[in-house]
Amino acid sequence: MRKRPRVAVAAPGCGSGGSVGWVAAWHARELGREFETALFSDSPPSGRGPYDFVPVDTPQFRPLRRLSHVPREVAFAAGVGRALLRHYAPGEPMAVVCHGHVLTAVAGRALNRRLGVAVLMVTHGDVFERPRGTYDATLTALYKYASAVAYQDADAVIALSTAMAELAVRGGARPGRVFVVPNGVEPEALGPAWDEPRPRPAATTRLQLLFVGRLAVEKGVEDLIEAVCILEEEGHGVQLQIVGDGPEAAALRKGIRDRFRHLVTFLGARPKHELAQIYRASDVVCVPSRSDSFPGVVLEALACGVPVIGSRVGGIPDVVTEGTNGLLVPPGRPRQLASAIARVAGDKNLLASMEGAARGSVWPRFAWEETGRQLRSVVAGVAGLGPEAGVVGGC
Repeated sequence: MRKRPRVAVAAPGCGSGGSVGWVAAWHARELGREFETALFSDSPPSGRGPYDFVPVDTPQFRPLRRLSHVPREVAFAAGVGRALLRHYAPGEPMAVVCHGHVLTAVAGRALNRRLGVAVLMVTHGDVFERPRGTYDATLTALYKYASAVAYQDADAVIALSTAMAELAVRGGARPGRVFVVPNGVEPEALGPAWDEPRPRPAATTRLQLLFVGRLAVEKGVEDLIEAVCILEEEGHGVQLQIVGDGPEAAALRKGIRDRFRHLVTFLGARPKHELAQIYRASDVVCVPSRSDSFPGVVLEALACGVPVIGSRVGGIPDVVTEGTNGLLVPPGRPRQLASAIARVAGDKNLLASMEGAARGSVWPRFAWEETGRQLRSVVAGVAGLGPEAGVVGGC
């Protein structure tokens, strides 16, 4: 029996709850269905799959406080390179899937030269389209340097959306080596209520809005809160719940004017398995991102049967179809966001129609089983790990 080809996945923070590590763990699981897969990270994911976990010891540089990001990212990338060189022998038919520009720039070139492996980069964002204030000056400089090197050096770039694919080509990636593989969704992980009938609110109830995500500049939560205040002044009854935490949490709470505080409730971070119930208690999920490669919250909300009002950025338009399962607005425009919410609040037939189309628009199209099949096809094609290499059947 021939051995299955060996594939490595590398990403920081697979056990931290962040989106990059979470996607990387799913990629390892899906690749493990056909390849002998190992996941390299500085923290293990909460769930396990058909892959080996290889820990990467990374200094935390805590005395540097907010200046620790740059040395920590570089140290992790270097640690991944060393771990891969210990784990694999030159000449093995394998691919390394690196999540992020810095990891690809620091480790990818050396791995390609020393091991002769195909290096694929998964791009989760692009520094050149992030809003001001997303990163500090030193981290921005590192990302700008790493992006140029990674796009040129990677044997292939896996983009989470068509917008990210276009940014990759603009950044120097070869057009014929850029592949769009979106994230998937596992609605069962959100809790047992994900496919239950939604409770019907009373006619006098305020329109229930929901935001789920990291409270950071690029997520545009400030714009959503401003839109809620505009709607209140115009006489539209809405209520907003915010699920999540992040660097902007305190500023967002403090910035709400006293007469509008009763309209916004901060629920803090919530475990994944509670989200279905929270989604399904809302009428509309708002995703007002100023920059977003492919927010998983869009897939989660729609899978739970809840329409989405989102910004026309990143991967959101790949999933949200205007007037069918949600509405699209320009990023950073609170008044236009308020107008879209008011449109839904004033048209119950539109809301009901979008609710009816929500789940079918993403499920099973974006099931991890389906997106995983796309991922395995890209990796096999780029690395030459096709059926003739023993991928199918394994013997």
